[in-house]
Amino acid sequence: MNDKHFYNEKGELVTEVPCSSKEGMRPLRITDVPKLKLYPSPTTIISDVRSTPYMLTRWGENIIKDKCFEAYYKVANKNNTSQIHKLETKLKFLENVNKEIQKEKDIAPDIGKKVHAACECVFDPNFPKKDKERIKDTNVLVDLRPVRLGVFVDAVERYLKKNKLNSLCSEQTFSNRHFRFTGTIDSLCVDLDFWLNLIDVKTAKTKPGEKVFEKESYLLQLAAYSKLIDIKRDTYNQYIDIFSSTSQKSRFFGAKGIRGAKILVLSKTEPGRLDAIEYSKEELDSAFDAFMGMYEAWKFIYKKPLKGWLS
Repeated sequence: MNDKHFYNEKGELVTEVPCSSKEGMRPLRITDVPKLKLYPSPTTIISDVRSTPYMLTRWGENIIKDKCFEAYYKVANKNNTSQIHKLETKLKFLENVNKEIQKEKDIAPDIGKKVHAACECVFDPNFPKKDKERIKDTNVLVDLRPVRLGVFVDAVERYLKKNKLNSLCSEQTFSNRHFRFTGTIDSLCVDLDFWLNLIDVKTAKTKPGEKVFEKESYLLQLAAYSKLIDIKRDTYNQYIDIFSSTSQKSRFFGAKGIRGAKILVLSKTEPGRLDAIEYSKEELDSAFDAFMGMYEAWKFIYKKPLKGWLS
């Protein structure tokens, strides 16, 4: 369950549990969730419910690989006097293709994690200036070429400044007993009109002149986070203080409510490019109903191991 996120009621991420022998730790299992009374994250719920389309995608990928191999095999045999053994060649071909695919899969999350970590120096109001400059001067490999993290950081800073958004917190986890799910947001900002704006950073490959691809999961994820923030403002005394200063706290509770959410998509292929996908409060509210439907489906899928927990 390495790709799934579960939190305890304090909002702490749980990935391991003690072994039954009480020696060492083992990875978390779905059967541990009701025992430890853990809450799933919105991304876990959404990805699990969408797993069937994902399997169809894998099936389609395998068909494409087979077609590519047949074309490769014809060319290979045409240029060789002796026939190449088809099965051995196919196994080797698929092994090389899978290695290249895995290489891309390993690189992509690594870039995303580094860019996310770098953006904290913009979103965290108390981030040390000296550390910020050091992070901006650090390079990250994008398509085997070094790119300064400062390129991504500067793009986010420009966007916040242009839209007059003031970040109140960074990488904050919100958990609530009412909805029984937990999420960690990149930033919560307040605008000049005293409205809260939810910010989430994504990285993606883009092409010049083409609109950035918008995944349907973006809106569902932010709709879930927006409700957690609203609930947190109403029942704040039940939770740990998330703000380091009185001014940040007063702006959070003095805000009129949530205006909307923004996905800031940072391009990995066009460093410095930032596309903002914006959602209104009405869109978030409407999508939240759909998300809760997915949550009910998720609980049904894991009905047996959950043993009534979260129902």
